[in-house]
Amino acid sequence: MFVFDPSVEGGTFGGRVVNLALQQQQMMMTVCGAALFVAGVVLHAFAATRPRAAAAAAQPMDKRSWWQAYRDEVARIGAETDEKAP
Repeated sequence: MFVFDPSVEGGTFGGRVVNLALQQQQMMMTVCGAALFVAGVVLHAFAATRPRAAAAAAQPMDKRSWWQAYRDEVARIGAETDEKAP
């Protein structure tokens, strides 16, 4: 956005003149970039201050592969439905 040239050829006026629409577009790109930067800083600050030990303790580590976990879950559901069958 800093290398964006908001000027156009002046034609009969000679030289280059600033196009206000291009200048507004450059300003909006600058404002949006600054807003995204500030949002990134805030999100990074929240992520850095979050207690990691509590989050790790709340979620038990599962050493099984995702395929083994899937098969175990299917077997558990099958066993539950077999128990309920008359």
